[in-house]
Amino acid sequence: MSESFLVKSPDDMFIPEEASQEDKLLAKSAREFMDKEIIPISDEIESKKHGLLRELIKKAADLGFTSVGVDESYGGLGMGEISYTVLAEKLFGGQASYGITWNVNIGIGRMPLAYYGTEEQKKRLMPKICSGDYVTAYALTEAEAGSDALGGMKTRAVKQSDGSYLLNGQKIFITNGGISDIYTVFARLDDSFAAFLVEKDMPGFSTGKEENKLGLRGSSTTTLFFDDIKISKENMLYHEDQGHYVALTALDVGRFDLAAAFMGEAKYNLMNAIKYSKERRQFARPIASFGMTQKKLAKAAGQIYAAESSVYRFAGKWEKLCSGLDRTADDYGKKMMNILRVLSEESSILKTAASDILASVVDDELQIYGGNGFMEDYPAARAYRDERVFRIFEGTNEINRAVIAKMLTKQIRSEEHTSELQSH
Repeated sequence: MSESFLVKSPDDMFIPEEASQEDKLLAKSAREFMDKEIIPISDEIESKKHGLLRELIKKAADLGFTSVGVDESYGGLGMGEISYTVLAEKLFGGQASYGITWNVNIGIGRMPLAYYGTEEQKKRLMPKICSGDYVTAYALTEAEAGSDALGGMKTRAVKQSDGSYLLNGQKIFITNGGISDIYTVFARLDDSFAAFLVEKDMPGFSTGKEENKLGLRGSSTTTLFFDDIKISKENMLYHEDQGHYVALTALDVGRFDLAAAFMGEAKYNLMNAIKYSKERRQFARPIASFGMTQKKLAKAAGQIYAAESSVYRFAGKWEKLCSGLDRTADDYGKKMMNILRVLSEESSILKTAASDILASVVDDELQIYGGNGFMEDYPAARAYRDERVFRIFEGTNEINRAVIAKMLTKQIRSEEHTSELQSH
């Protein structure tokens, strides 16, 4: 898919063509990394070769791919939300198991620390995350707390007389669960919620076996167990009764990250479908010449066009809103939270739309491959399996649509009320 198939937009809109030269080089480097270092060893990744994911995160870190969005004082490269979007797109297409590992590591796994961490926490941990020495994870989901993640939460923290907290419970389906060093863990604290930085070597912490999944087989997904873990107050994120703000802010970012990633995966699979349709011959001609094949390719191109337009519009808007923020300031998290509240509805829209688009693209890709598409020797089969979970995690599409509808009706009621007041 061409990187320049969007028309010129109004001045207040951002499009990929307006990316800085630095971001274009970043995109090129990330795509080359996927093509040379990641996709050729897909079989090893999918077989969960021990230590491989961490090794590949380290390689990405050496190229600066884990340092974007972090202030230089914490070992980062600075750069902004557009740079982050470029990487989210490029470091996914063609190997979603690796893509989701990287995405969670510098997305919802790292963001709580980046936004809400104290100066001491960021100075101690962020350089190791940027260097690839530490991997992160985000731990919210529980057996009875999926879509109702807060309401159904059973994991509990009890404050001790010395100011520390005793943590008990478990989390399930945690991406990067078996390979991480730092986990952002959410727990009930009396009648509120708290967020903690749990480190893998803390006594009482353990991880379960790797889950046997339909797709994303190469990524790490485990249960986490907390058995009387004593956590010092220095490992709490934000305020002890406001952990839900940490959770929801990270999810708002995560949904957008995923939209960018899904768009990148859709682009990659469309290119696979085009290439195969030109090589595969039936009735003495390439199947690319058949009208129904062309219809599938054209539909996918149109869907991806819409996804890319929307994703980069959001990225430009987000970067503009964040342009005056100081990443080292004590109120950075609070200001970012307020910005993301403004963007929350769009984030949910993008996640649902991009995941639906990817589902359509890989379904048509498999159909174009025909019987070969059903065989694991061809890339369409893995893409088809990997895609299915994207309509489930970080808020099912059903829940996100309910959120979107609620926001829309609330906005309409507010506008009607304003109009009524003005008429009197």
